[in-house]
Amino acid sequence: IWRKRRDIIYKGLKEIGLDLWKPEGAFYVLPKVPQPEKFATKLYIDYKVIVYLGSWFGAPSRVRLSYALDEKEIKEGLERIKDCLKKL
Repeated sequence: IWRKRRDIIYKGLKEIGLDLWKPEGAFYVLPKVPQPEKFATKLYIDYKVIVYLGSWFGAPSRVRLSYALDEKEIKEGLERIKDCLKKL
């Protein structure tokens, strides 16, 4: 289950064009995004998706997303992230 969820979010974020590495043991990903603070705020307020700033985890210019969700929620989140990035 975890590998499948990881692969869904990893592939989806790569298709959007984000730079990230494929996690091997964690249940989160850290894609590089433009203006992480603005992105995280807009994503939460306008798209109801919660991400954490990568700088909190030693990864500036990135955000942290968990894939401890079911596949449907991950796919919906990816669509919302894609829409949000278009408007930044």
